[in-house]
Amino acid sequence: MGELVALLQLNPIVGDIDANVAEIERAIALAAANGAVIAWTSELAVCGYPPRDLLLEEGFVVRCQDAASAVQSPIPTLVGTPIDS
Repeated sequence: MGELVALLQLNPIVGDIDANVAEIERAIALAAANGAVIAWTSELAVCGYPPRDLLLEEGFVVRCQDAASAVQSPIPTLVGTPIDS
């Protein structure tokens, strides 16, 4: 049997960064407890989808990036968040 990869199917709340990060961390912990060695969230899991005008608010993207960087995880995790381009 190979290594277990967790694809985290969440239901993030648009604009609620703190609640979304808490849900991401809960899902990562559950995945790790069930033997996953790496985890992925969906795109924009930190800010919720679709973020629409929130992306235009000053500092929103930076807050999302900071929150994604601060996610506590016992296993490597790819966290979906908007980035400036």
